[in-house]
Amino acid sequence: MTETQLAQAYQAAKRHHKAERLDEAEALYRRILQHSPDHPHTTQLLGLLVHQRGDHEQGLVLITEAIRRKPQVAAFHNNLGTVYKALDRLDETEAAYRQALRLKPRYAGALFNLGSVLSNQGRYDEALAQYQQALAVEPDQFDAQLGMGTLLQRQGQLPEAEAWFRRAVQQQPTHAQAHLDLGNVLQAQGCYKDAVAAYRAAVRHQPDFALAYNNLGTTLQVLGNLDKAVACFHKALALHPDQPEATFNLARALDDLGRLDEAAPLYEQTLEQGTVNATPALCYLSQLRLKLADWHDHKDRCQTLFRRVEDHIQTPDAAHLPLLSLHYADAPNTLLQAAARYQGEQIGRAMAPTRARCAFVHTKQHPDRLRVGYLSPDFRRHPVGILLHDLFARHDREAFEVYAYALVPADDEYTHRIREGCDAFVDVSLMSPEQAARRIHADGVHLLIDLGGYTAHTRTAILALEPAPVQAHFLGYPNTIGADFVPYLLADAWIVPEALAPYYTEQIVYLPQAFVGSPLEIADDPMTRAAFGLPEDAVVFCCFNARYKIEPTVFDAWMRILRRVPDSVLWLSGGPEVAERNLRAEAARRGVEAERIHFAERLPWPQYLARYRLADLALDTFVYSAGSTAVSALWAGVPLLTHAGPTNAARMGASICAAAGLPEMICDSHAAYEERAVALAAHPEQRHAVRRKLAAQRATAPLFDTTGFARSLETAYRMMWQAYHDGAAPRSLRVT
Repeated sequence: MTETQLAQAYQAAKRHHKAERLDEAEALYRRILQHSPDHPHTTQLLGLLVHQRGDHEQGLVLITEAIRRKPQVAAFHNNLGTVYKALDRLDETEAAYRQALRLKPRYAGALFNLGSVLSNQGRYDEALAQYQQALAVEPDQFDAQLGMGTLLQRQGQLPEAEAWFRRAVQQQPTHAQAHLDLGNVLQAQGCYKDAVAAYRAAVRHQPDFALAYNNLGTTLQVLGNLDKAVACFHKALALHPDQPEATFNLARALDDLGRLDEAAPLYEQTLEQGTVNATPALCYLSQLRLKLADWHDHKDRCQTLFRRVEDHIQTPDAAHLPLLSLHYADAPNTLLQAAARYQGEQIGRAMAPTRARCAFVHTKQHPDRLRVGYLSPDFRRHPVGILLHDLFARHDREAFEVYAYALVPADDEYTHRIREGCDAFVDVSLMSPEQAARRIHADGVHLLIDLGGYTAHTRTAILALEPAPVQAHFLGYPNTIGADFVPYLLADAWIVPEALAPYYTEQIVYLPQAFVGSPLEIADDPMTRAAFGLPEDAVVFCCFNARYKIEPTVFDAWMRILRRVPDSVLWLSGGPEVAERNLRAEAARRGVEAERIHFAERLPWPQYLARYRLADLALDTFVYSAGSTAVSALWAGVPLLTHAGPTNAARMGASICAAAGLPEMICDSHAAYEERAVALAAHPEQRHAVRRKLAAQRATAPLFDTTGFARSLETAYRMMWQAYHDGAAPRSLRVT
């Protein structure tokens, strides 16, 4: 080949290479080298090409040879760094990029590449300097814009990261990865609707983008569009069947939709894949099995779960756990505290940059009225909303202002009642944690009371930003938050006796009682046992607690009670059918006829409450006791028999019975619980006496005195505020 032909071939090869027509480019590169073996530019480009094909070692050989022949070409060293990076030889990668920059200090590509390596190593300040230099040389360098966004996102500077991703999207509107990155940072800030738009743009420009479909699904799931989320996860898995994240997310969405038989194998598949979601999947699977009354090897499964959680919380930056599921599995207090501490510390670290940026300053000046903010996803038909819906209006408005911050949009009768009872009701569901925290701080909230903890749809990250000078949690989560940014827990001596206090990172503010029963509307509809398939003359025990609160130990006790009380029946909440079949089969295994287990269908709330009156006695569960269902039974006039267990979750029923003026219905052992149930069944006059006492207590018992409960809370709020005003460290307090 003549020199002219060699030059033409070289230019053609570069064009083919740039257009990713690699076979044609490689053929021309090799042809050139046959005629001109000492052509270093062709040698290094061939090395880059074979590296792009996956043969990194051969690429390294060729580029090294090109550098030997012509060591002063910066691009050669830059490409050498790229090959070293693919081989995970990071020290040599950095050295190669730095050599390229020594030869050409304003080399934007090498500046970006070095910044990327430094960022991946967590050397963020050094990486930031490289990106800034790259953008100073080439302000429109797209990769550097994405790199800046990624770096700032890793540092928790989400608004700044968003700005860079938006700049990149504006420059290359059809670049799917840029839209994905923008969607991710928007989702991380809680800007879910904007995140959905970004993810939709990503799949529009790259229809086979499985990760974008997965992330779109997770955002739709947060927004409550479960059916659309399921469709997205199916699409992601159709494009990439081995995508563990989509498998887990699909399981979660199906679980939330009640499609439990479909969700279970997907949780099991996630476990087999061994990804970061394996332990969360096991937590959810454990609860799902309880929903189905699948108790095969229940104790062994729980022990396996506890071991997995113990290992999980030893892993830095592991996935968040659904901690509530550990309570249903009867986890020991030591594990509950350790897991909560781990999660609280994770949230605190993740939000530290945002907290530093917000840098909220709080006043210690005594206000004319203390402003109390309640933060909750459950200002709606939910156990928390049902219990508290009448509380907010009962606060003393001469001394307090009441603000509610809703984490889930809702518009039912409980939402309306709560909104009417507040001075301000703010929907922060579509705000980022920072935006919500800034709103709370701007509102001048003195005490922020979290009603959710680590339950569904909560935003503990808001609390981590410390928008209020005094922060506490109450009612919604039956354990410690494990975080220094929530220094107080409002409870009572039944919920957290002194023996349990060491398992809490919070200081306990002891109220006279921790539960209140807001007035509930009970239907006047005439109801008969026959209408619900119940025997007219037999003793009817009932438990309408959620299915996942029923586990083998309490079911064993119930079956022993039924065997000792002839013709008695047990009335439980109905559905799904497989769970009903399993429960009847478990009864038969314990010597109780399957037909003695009855199931109640869903009814509107007033009718649901009225139906309680057909039962003789409500039986509580052991591991996770009744909350709103206990209050519902007592409001309906049906006594509740409960057991005070070893954890907060196992003691809620005891707290409620004590507040209802029925301490005799609290048992200190499983055996005492059984004996008391049998005695009440055998002696109708005793049952009637307890019912008459409960009816009389409706006028005087603390559980039914919402105004009195509000006064107790207000005393607690004053005590916490005074401690803050005095500069005292949080300490245990007691309201008398």
